Formats: sequence, C-alpha cells, structure tokens
Amino acid sequence: DPLPALAGKCLTGGRLNIGRAAISPTPLARLAGTELRDAAPGGDGDGLANPGETVTALVRVRNCSVASLSGVTLTVASADPYVTVVDATATVGGLPAFALRDAEDPVALALAPNCPTPREVTVDVEIAADGAGPWHGSFRLTVYTSHHVSGVVTLDGAPAPGVTIEWTGPLGGSRLT
Repeated sequence: DPLPALAGKCLTGGRLNIGRAAISPTPLARLAGTELRDAAPGGDGDGLANPGETVTALVRVRNCSVASLSGVTLTVASADPYVTVVDATATVGGLPAFALRDAEDPVALALAPNCPTPREVTVDVEIAADGAGPWHGSFRLTVYTSHHVSGVVTLDGAPAPGVTIEWTGPLGGSRLT
C-alpha cells in the first residue's frame, strides 16, 4: 500500500511486510548445527577431532518455510585432502513447517593420521527433500593433536596432596591432587 511519506524512499513507496520478507512461502531447509563425536571405536572420546580418528557429526536441519517437507536427507562431502568421508548420507525424514530436527543417524569422517594440526576442515552439506531442494550449507571442524598426561605428583618421593595441576589447550583445566 503506497504511502506519500515513503515515496522515493523505497522501491514500492509502501510499507515492508517483514513477515513476508523473513518467512519463505516456498520450501526451504537450512543447516542449523552439528554435534561432533569422537567415541570409540574410531575415536578416543576426548571430545576433539584428532589425526587418525574417525569422527561422527550429528547434523541438525531447520525448515525455514511454511511448507512441510517430507523425505528430507542430507549428504556431506569435503575437498580437504586429509579427510575421507566414510558415511556421507543421513536421514532427517519429515520436517513440519519451521521445525528443527536432528538427523536420525550421523555422518562419519576419517581424518588422516598425517593431518597437520591445528587444521580447520570445511564439510559441505547438501540437503534435499521429496520434490524440493537441494539446499547447500557447510560446517567446520578443527583437528587438534591432544596428549594424555597421567601420573602422581610427589614431593620428596611421597604423594603430594593439595597440589593444583593446571593445563592449557583446547580442553584446558585444573585438578587438585
């Protein structure tokens, strides 16, 4: 609806319907997040992607439209020479309007034992639905080298109680003996 006060200030000379501008009336799905896991047998469970591990990523998808989507699937790929995609596909299933849902199964990525660290890896995601898409996104993961330290703090050959050990890095922290 044109308004004299907006004449020459915007393309239509009228008000902007922000709801129409922000909500897609046609099917639209987007990558909404990932959860990285490095559990055994492929990883060591320290929460970090390390060289030589096979990690999994649980991918979350959001329906950004008023249309319900069915048969939603996703496929991942990476051009990084240190990454091999072991399991490239995951099923999301039905996705009602504006819904957010995790894939039913994770995708898996094998990291080369000689992967330099730290290294940021880009993983491309293609999302498709029955009769709609594809839509594209990506996520990043960082490959780190982690070290496990263990032992007993001693003073004059005897265990030393009350000593605080601190460490830094991707999983920094402290521990009281």
